[in-house]
Amino acid sequence: MRTPLGVGIIGGGFIGGVHARAARLTGSRLVGIADALGSRAVALAEQLGFEKVFEQAHDLIIYLVM
Repeated sequence: MRTPLGVGIIGGGFIGGVHARAARLTGSRLVGIADALGSRAVALAEQLGFEKVFEQAHDLIIYLVM
């Protein structure tokens, strides 16, 4: 069995939500989201089931590559 692809989204605006839903439809894991507005990232994470919320895009990228 294959491990699902882990996806990180930078930006929790409209298109970030669209991309997250598309990733979910492909069976990907929503690993993390980062947004300049922390409250928007938290709301989208709760709504779509992201595993982690990051305040900085840099932190999300480092997390994904480690």
